[in-house]
Amino acid sequence: MYNTKVVCTYNYYNPELPVFKSLKDTSDIDPDMEDVSSELYKSEFLQLFGLETFDNTIIQNTMSEVLDKIKDYPPFLSCLQKGAAKIMSQDIQVGFMILYSYHYFYITHLCVIEFLEKGSISEDKTAFLLNAIK
Repeated sequence: MYNTKVVCTYNYYNPELPVFKSLKDTSDIDPDMEDVSSELYKSEFLQLFGLETFDNTIIQNTMSEVLDKIKDYPPFLSCLQKGAAKIMSQDIQVGFMILYSYHYFYITHLCVIEFLEKGSISEDKTAFLLNAIK
């Protein structure tokens, strides 16, 4: 089961990652904090699935369930397609995996939470995600 209660914090320790609505001032972040950010990313990703160690089967099954629910939502479908295009693919499942990579996870998670809880995603969140996928 996908844990919508996980709050991503890893992105606050990397000044190169934009934050939704620019909620942080990165001027005082130590560049060495990227190691902390990386470890937090790994931990927070596993927390989504209720895991302490990596379990590919649980992660794949849960991701498939979430993708089945969200893939037909047009604003998010654009994000999936743009994510897949990052590696010259048109496979939205590949796009979904890309969106959970380090640079997009915290934004994707906000979108998925909102969709699972409300059945829609605010335009500002999908626009932020689309803009982040370069």
